Amino acid sequence: MQNFPNIEPLDRHVIVRSGDIDDASEIISEKVSPHIIEVAGHANLVDVNFSGVELDGVALLHAYYGCSIKAEPENSEYYYTHTMLRGNSDIRHGDNQCDTVEGDTVVLSPSVPYSMHLHEECDRIIMRIDPAKVNSYLSHLLHDDIDDNLIFDLKVKNPASWWNTVNYVLNQLDSEPNILEHKHVLRSYSRIIISSLVELHGHNFLENVRSRGQAMACPEIRQASEFIEHSVKNNIATIDVAKHCNVSVRTLQRSFIKHLGVTPTVYIRNVKLEAVRKELQEVRFVVKGGVKRILLDYGILDFGRFAQYYRKKYGCTPKQTILESQPLSVSVP
Repeated sequence: MQNFPNIEPLDRHVIVRSGDIDDASEIISEKVSPHIIEVAGHANLVDVNFSGVELDGVALLHAYYGCSIKAEPENSEYYYTHTMLRGNSDIRHGDNQCDTVEGDTVVLSPSVPYSMHLHEECDRIIMRIDPAKVNSYLSHLLHDDIDDNLIFDLKVKNPASWWNTVNYVLNQLDSEPNILEHKHVLRSYSRIIISSLVELHGHNFLENVRSRGQAMACPEIRQASEFIEHSVKNNIATIDVAKHCNVSVRTLQRSFIKHLGVTPTVYIRNVKLEAVRKELQEVRFVVKGGVKRILLDYGILDFGRFAQYYRKKYGCTPKQTILESQPLSVSVP
């Protein structure tokens, strides 16, 4: 295969290496995800190698069993991508089924039950992705709340682009082993992976993503979006945005509703919510009054009302966001 990835940076971080399938299954279920794993071929071929690293909401894993196995999750809480380095497999995902060969990638969505039959010498790179990270990125991309489950097409139609993403991250990990100690760098790699998945591969929100891109072709939407992003710490209103774009408030409102499906007021609020959340995630130490200082820095005076919007959008309080970001573990949990 062209551009065969260097899996060495993953294999330096062993999760389990064993010739005992029951022992391996128990460790994988504990440290990666609960799975029911059964040998479906010659037991003497069992040669389990599970290794990998944790980025920021994305576990990057190398998985090999040696023998033919059948696997089914006890629960399906994460998005998973399976990229075939060698061998083949049969995967059933809800009502869909596909066979994979070397070079193929499939994407499994958490709201859809699945099962796998991995044939002998099936070698894979797996990404286990936190759905909260995926939904947050999609919400940021659309500047709107995501109500339905994001479900990807089972098989990636353009595997070359995904291979490029995988290779890039692996090469970065290989070139600088100490990079796992740098939280902000890991977060950027996680974002690259998630953005590639959401923007380049098929899913039920893809038309919304494309519409967002088309909306940016509208001059006042593009100008307004840039102005709002750069003025996120200012207490701006729709009239300020309209003046910047040299259009009437009514024209601006019509454009936003037509192209983005929200009013300028809601758009401004969503941008501010996202900016505040990002800054809260960067806080290293919880200090008294720290949340209020950040909110004031963004021109937010009504803390209670903002907290209501924040909880509705992210399912937690601003303070909980800080606590959940402390500190990042670099090993697969």
